[in-house]
Amino acid sequence: MNMQRIHSVLTCLFLFFMPACIPDFTLEEVDCSECYITRPDEAELIIKVTRNAHYPEIPVVVFNGKLEARDTFLLDTIRSSTGYIIVPADRYYTVQATYTTDSGTVFVIDGDDLKTVKVTGQCNGTCWIIKGGILNNELKYDHPLP
Repeated sequence: MNMQRIHSVLTCLFLFFMPACIPDFTLEEVDCSECYITRPDEAELIIKVTRNAHYPEIPVVVFNGKLEARDTFLLDTIRSSTGYIIVPADRYYTVQATYTTDSGTVFVIDGDDLKTVKVTGQCNGTCWIIKGGILNNELKYDHPLP
């Protein structure tokens, strides 16, 4: 056999056996009740904060993109342990929560992608789900600053 023929046979064998080496891609199960028929333009950022007697109100700054860009989208105050803010989808957001006492200030910063994902073959037809957008801006310790 000549080299070209050997190369052709090896290529065919490789292509035949290659799919067996690739694991099946399985999309995580989708809750179809959370599926949108049309692609959503907006979604909720879910912002978790430490709210207690020492911090009844937590000021937050929502930035478009990374913190370094300092592109302020919204200033707000959260008065519960979780805040919900409607924002445009398919963007990265950074949230800065501010905790202040007489002795100092702590900034808690977190960021996440808030994106829409097209789902096919799991619900009745094609639909869209929201992924990400959950930010943890809680203090590590649940007590007032020193």
